Amino acid sequence: MKKTKFCILGVIFSLFAQLSVYSQEPLLKPEILAELQEKGSIRRIFQDEENVELKLYPNTQYSKEATTAWVLKEKPKMVSENLFLIKKDELKAKSKNPEKADTSLENASKIMRSISKMKGMKYFSSSEKWETLYHQAYVCKSVKEKKKPLPDVTEGSAEGLKLYCFLEDNSFGKNVYEVNYHQSEKEIYFKIQNADEWTFAFVTALEPYHLIINMIVIDNGDSYIVYMLLQTKYTSVPFFGNKIKQSLESRVDAIYNWFTLQF
Repeated sequence: MKKTKFCILGVIFSLFAQLSVYSQEPLLKPEILAELQEKGSIRRIFQDEENVELKLYPNTQYSKEATTAWVLKEKPKMVSENLFLIKKDELKAKSKNPEKADTSLENASKIMRSISKMKGMKYFSSSEKWETLYHQAYVCKSVKEKKKPLPDVTEGSAEGLKLYCFLEDNSFGKNVYEVNYHQSEKEIYFKIQNADEWTFAFVTALEPYHLIINMIVIDNGDSYIVYMLLQTKYTSVPFFGNKIKQSLESRVDAIYNWFTLQF
């Protein structure tokens, strides 16, 4: 009799477990998923808007964290919310060595930590032509100790990793950034912020930590879903305001395209 009760209880717990799994909310809202599958990417840009409602972020821990990454009292001047879908077969096709391309999440994590490989990254500039975004790129010790390149940190998991990197930007010159990572079984979170000020045309365009670019890569079986959120509070420089905006916007595509070409 006791064995029968235990069996019945076991079946009940098993059913509850299955119901729990299948009752989880989907990764994306149906209408967003349909548009993403049709177009491959979705973008929403807000400029000088008081109340911005983010709608594209997937239902994952790190995607939700990204939506609360902006902690400054001042609201962002510009917000760029982006969602991408790319098949792993497409990543292999883009690879320089398709037969040996490793599209695992572990390799995606290594790619996102390969700061030195960001050197030579291309972007579509405000002059409407393809240019090099970063002329130099390497890990450095701190904001003050930035002259000596350090090795990329690619071993093991990216979980909890914090580092600084030096990037020589085509538009904003030589700057140091703070980079933070998280990694779980199914996703990787990469957050990069300017750790010192940016200048444009000899004017301070961006105060420290007034730019955040969040990138979350989610393993979706035969594809990756990539959520990118850029938030920034920049100073409008006379005669150059629109160029600064376009230059900042282009960084999302530049980083995403760079990522897809590294496999």
